[in-house]
Amino acid sequence: MMKTGRKKRFDSILLLVICLTFMLFPFMFYAFITLNPIEAFALDSSGRIFIGQKPTVGSQIQVFNETQFLYSFKNVTERGYKMTIQNDELLIYTGSSLYHLDLNGNVLEKENRHPITKNWGRTFLDSEGNTYYLKTFGRDKIIRNNQEIIFQQSKHDWIISLFFIISFPLEFF
Repeated sequence: MMKTGRKKRFDSILLLVICLTFMLFPFMFYAFITLNPIEAFALDSSGRIFIGQKPTVGSQIQVFNETQFLYSFKNVTERGYKMTIQNDELLIYTGSSLYHLDLNGNVLEKENRHPITKNWGRTFLDSEGNTYYLKTFGRDKIIRNNQEIIFQQSKHDWIISLFFIISFPLEFF
């Protein structure tokens, strides 16, 4: 039985999509293991920025002085979380547990309670009245008083995340 032109075209497109999917898989895997989007952030009294990565196995909390990387430490959770700093203690709340850490990442205390604080999530108010916002449209960035970008996701991470978003739907064809 001879195939019609429409059937041949559909088979060719399907074969092209399958080939592209397998060709893109290594890039998608690389994107997944190197992607560092921001889950939460906080600032300490000396102005250092604590950036918490999205929760995955081995996710880190990175510490920056403005844009200069200082150090990082392993996150205490692999679940979604919120983060803030009070009295020079990093507080990480997972929905059921509240972790108290020193500013080097050492766990000081773990409690099973809900914290009472205003500085959680995508907004942070410092002691001088500056408001910091986490913007996640395009490159993740932290903005002070809706004017000054004080931290921005690296171009490498942004390009990889953009590639991941564009190529991911191909996996479903």
